[in-house]
Amino acid sequence: MTADYRVKDIYKEEDTGIDYKTFSAFITECNAALMRAMILENLVLKLPSMGSLQIKKFKPSLLDEEGNINKKAMKVDFGETRKLWAQKYPGLTMEEIKKIEDRPIVYYTNKHSDGYIYKIYWDTLTTNLPGKSCYKFRPARSHGRFLASCAKNSKLNIDFYEKSYA
Repeated sequence: MTADYRVKDIYKEEDTGIDYKTFSAFITECNAALMRAMILENLVLKLPSMGSLQIKKFKPSLLDEEGNINKKAMKVDFGETRKLWAQKYPGLTMEEIKKIEDRPIVYYTNKHSDGYIYKIYWDTLTTNLPGKSCYKFRPARSHGRFLASCAKNSKLNIDFYEKSYA
């Protein structure tokens, strides 16, 4: 079940005395500034009674218990996979290629980050929301893309806390 709470919902509840366009632009710019600070300055954003937001890194386990490659932990690089298929299977349509068993798939290796994956993490340990396990934080796509571009930019030399699973 999805129940998004958006800027328009907040605007309807609050009597701000300004038009929606100005209110929306203000909220959007505030969120962007907070995300930039979280990404570029490793800010931990503490939300009163709602936990905290921060960027965390983790290294997925690429091998399972038997020592085989854990493909569930790896993300498919669809662009490179399609290029490889075009070279390996010239003249075949995508439907014909999909029918081929054991076709090669290219996965992201994250060499630029030494194998780490970065995520915007909502820590709900200190929150007192009832039913907090039912809630999920999903950042705007632009913020995720900005995090990815910053992680790939070696000139920024940014580092984040490592998420532990213990």
